[in-house]
Amino acid sequence: MSTRPIINDDKNEVELRIWSIDPETDRDDLAFPLEACGTGVSQVLAILYVVITSKEPRTIIIDEPQSFLHPGAARKLIEILQDFPQHQYFISTHSPSIISAANPSTITLLKYQD
Repeated sequence: MSTRPIINDDKNEVELRIWSIDPETDRDDLAFPLEACGTGVSQVLAILYVVITSKEPRTIIIDEPQSFLHPGAARKLIEILQDFPQHQYFISTHSPSIISAANPSTITLLKYQD
């Protein structure tokens, strides 16, 4: 399997394409090692691995998911997480993109008072 992020700045979107490569094909330009991808890609893959492969419901804490991510990719991550409602997510963010992608009824605002 190979992945390749496609960034469309005009639409503020990021698409991560995954496809199989025929082992007989000698096309190094079609695949990127994970270490050649940005930090955000590896973090998203780690989060999605836990979300998708967990057989039991989990509580998943994500701190500032927009860090190291294109705003379109951050929104897409939230949309994907909504497809796995068996888990409980605690997400801290200052990002309007993340907040706007979430279901408003699931957002709780916490304020520090001295």
